[in-house]
Amino acid sequence: DGDQTLLDSTAVLFGSGMGDGNSHKNSDLPIILAGCGYGNGEFKKATADGPGKVPLCNLFVNIAQKMGVDTESFGTSTGSFA
Repeated sequence: DGDQTLLDSTAVLFGSGMGDGNSHKNSDLPIILAGCGYGNGEFKKATADGPGKVPLCNLFVNIAQKMGVDTESFGTSTGSFA
């Protein structure tokens, strides 16, 4: 669109399927997300363990919504990533 940059209308996701290679732990995954209208230099934390548990699928719901997809869930999501 005329008022947006390419990065405003693109989502670039980079991450790993393991949070700890020694134990093959699949929680606390390192994820980097750029574009899609997210702010510059934001840091957000999601954890699969303990209080404040936030599934990674919540991030995927949020990305889809920012890209114009009308969805409320994806996989094991419990809502959208705030």
